Amino acid sequence: MTPDFKTNGRTEIASINMLNPVEVDFAAGISVPPNLGETEAPVNILPTVELDLLEATAAPVLVLTLKLRPDATPAGAAVDLFMVWKALNAYEVRLNGAGLNPGEASDERTADGTVIRLVLSATEPLGATERLAKLTEVVNGAMDAAIPNDLLTGRSFEGCGAELRTAA
Repeated sequence: MTPDFKTNGRTEIASINMLNPVEVDFAAGISVPPNLGETEAPVNILPTVELDLLEATAAPVLVLTLKLRPDATPAGAAVDLFMVWKALNAYEVRLNGAGLNPGEASDERTADGTVIRLVLSATEPLGATERLAKLTEVVNGAMDAAIPNDLLTGRSFEGCGAELRTAA
């Protein structure tokens, strides 16, 4: 069967059948209320709320100082640093927080050796000062309570300190 290109796709004149109008009564003869289709919803005027989006509030941050062992390998230090963050993050969640966001990280040589500084901020700002203060106490007191020693597989750190600061 081959298509006929002369007639396919062309408009042809044909007769038109006009149908008689059909009336449909969906109300079945019952009278319709006069306000049908109009919405009458109560309007609540809310009080004016002023927001000052220019004023920044100082957020607390936890600054960890981790002292590296002289024989620490870069790979071991990276794994241990991640495990420290993971353990502190879980501890902060147990304190009814939403976790810790890692911020700036740096390393520097000191008279005692090399240290890594890691800045952590709370994901949930409500109550962050109290939770980060508790983390500071735990890290500076009994570090094993927040970061079990068996988590540090690389044994890269010989000391850890924490300080609560205000982010700039």
